[in-house]
Amino acid sequence: TRNFIKVIDAALENIKDDPYFEVITMKYFEGKSREEIAEYFEVDVSTISRNKNRLINQLQIRLFSDEVIYQIFS
Repeated sequence: TRNFIKVIDAALENIKDDPYFEVITMKYFEGKSREEIAEYFEVDVSTISRNKNRLINQLQIRLFSDEVIYQIFS
């Protein structure tokens, strides 16, 4: 579990400078709806969805690479 947390923290660290990084924290750690997040950013819901998906794709690449899976289970 500790290895997995370290890997997640490192992946989040890599996207933290993205202007829409807070979408991830608001959606997955605070449980905010897309509408609430869109209101916070003062943009359309579609902009939030597009940027959330983009950031999730970046996280997937970092979290599910062969190297990362090896680190988690070793």
